[in-house]
Amino acid sequence: MPWRVEEYVDVAFGYGVSVLEAQDDWHYHGNSPFCMNDFKDRKAPMLVIDITGEERYYSLAANKEDVYGIFMGDRFEDTLWEELGGVVMTR
Repeated sequence: MPWRVEEYVDVAFGYGVSVLEAQDDWHYHGNSPFCMNDFKDRKAPMLVIDITGEERYYSLAANKEDVYGIFMGDRFEDTLWEELGGVVMTR
């Protein structure tokens, strides 16, 4: 499924929410096991959102069922940002 960027949006999250990316996970010792195609093929989420704020590592959070993943190609309108603790700032 081809995807493209249609617009840029800013979403702010409070300090109690963990928003995690694979590149920030120290469990990978500075080298993420994912390649760009893993994200394009929707095998791994680009962002992981933990509304409890308990998780600090992408690798651990991505495997939890109660954590929300944002994948490449997801439609902005289909994500319930407010339920995830986010506030849409600009659109």
